[in-house]
Amino acid sequence: MLDLTGIHVTTVTPFREKSLELDIRGLAENIRFLSESKGVTGIVPLGTVGEFPSVSTEERKKVIEAVLDSASGRKTIIAGVSHTNHVEVIELARHAKDCGADAALIVPPTYYMKDNDEGLINFLEIVASKTDIGLVLYNLPQTARTNLTPSLMMKILERVPGIVGLKDGTKDLSQLAESIKVVGKRIPVVVGAEELMYYGLVAGGKGATSSIANYSPDIVGDLIQAHLTGNHQRAHSLYFDFVVPLRHLELASVMQGIPIQIAQTKETMNLLGMAGGTVRPPLVPLSTEQKIRLKALMDQLKIFPSARKVEAKMSN
Repeated sequence: MLDLTGIHVTTVTPFREKSLELDIRGLAENIRFLSESKGVTGIVPLGTVGEFPSVSTEERKKVIEAVLDSASGRKTIIAGVSHTNHVEVIELARHAKDCGADAALIVPPTYYMKDNDEGLINFLEIVASKTDIGLVLYNLPQTARTNLTPSLMMKILERVPGIVGLKDGTKDLSQLAESIKVVGKRIPVVVGAEELMYYGLVAGGKGATSSIANYSPDIVGDLIQAHLTGNHQRAHSLYFDFVVPLRHLELASVMQGIPIQIAQTKETMNLLGMAGGTVRPPLVPLSTEQKIRLKALMDQLKIFPSARKVEAKMSN
């Protein structure tokens, strides 16, 4: 069974500022940095933070190849393969398997899917029957328009082989707790909404995904290890003093489900000398005012460039 204990970084896909082209070299540097971190258990490219809806199929293949090559087998790799049609999902999942990925991450297909449980199950049955890689389902009801409730997940698990995990990004804490309790008896459940990370761990979750870990992997990893080893005061402090301020910098946007955290994560990485790059439309970069507030928060939290990052940036 796939071990989803620990922190799994939902990695950014860096795009060049003017051309908006993929920055494969920058991506490779980011992955090598994460692969060296003891705080990171897994790497999840081409999820929400990876802007997968804005990346073509051929570009996605390049991203997965770069991630697997740069990670060099040091971390679990769960490759995002989400798409609105099963043909593309199958092609991407097979490619991820061939590259050496440990599992594939799938968001329920959007557009036709609202209140269409049978259609979703049929979709997953087709994908599972034509691929040979474990599938991690990604519950993101605020975007995908499908809610993978515990009851629906149990139906899926009864009919679809090869489901090896659930990333639950719901912002409904009661549902998250129920998923951990019920679905967690069959497959691992990780907390997918970073602002609920601590609460999900307290509810029994053994792992979580994190965008903040793109640039602070050891601190986020320390949080979950503190919890798992019973140092709850340390975990509580790291969450409320570090994660919450970063996630709530744009509180209204977080609550509305607007993915401004992608632009924020990328800008933080840029300020640290990493390859964050810009976002692709329809997402927009941070405004000047937002950048000023972000920089002030980084100073407050003492998020400074490490010597290693600065040297890597200067050598390019």
